[in-house]
Amino acid sequence: SNESVEFYSIELNITSHQFDQKNFEEGHLDYFTHDIALNNYYYHSRDLLPFWLSMNDSPKFKNINLELYYFLHQQLLARYKLERLSLNGPDIEDLDINRRIHPGYVSNLVYQNDVPVPSRDDNSSITIDNIKEIK
Repeated sequence: SNESVEFYSIELNITSHQFDQKNFEEGHLDYFTHDIALNNYYYHSRDLLPFWLSMNDSPKFKNINLELYYFLHQQLLARYKLERLSLNGPDIEDLDINRRIHPGYVSNLVYQNDVPVPSRDDNSSITIDNIKEIK
């Protein structure tokens, strides 16, 4: 095939900044949370678990899907916890919908149509409307 393929290179150095390991901040994990290969892996893993397909007709497929979903997130969370511990960060707190979520998250990413990916402000709270939207 004589198709023309374009390649783009994005220079990124997230190891150049020094930080005080006694004062852990979520930004110290940028190398992990913004890892392109890990995000690509997660994206393609979600292709195996499409949320738009109804699994009511196939209980066997549903169980496998749920097992894969649980396993994937269990592994990602375990790795995230280890990365935090390696930087002398505190353990992850359990999610409590009655407490505010700190820290926030801003990815600075945009969709193909130039709409920014939603972010979460520091000290956000989970509201009843958020829960209804998820359901």
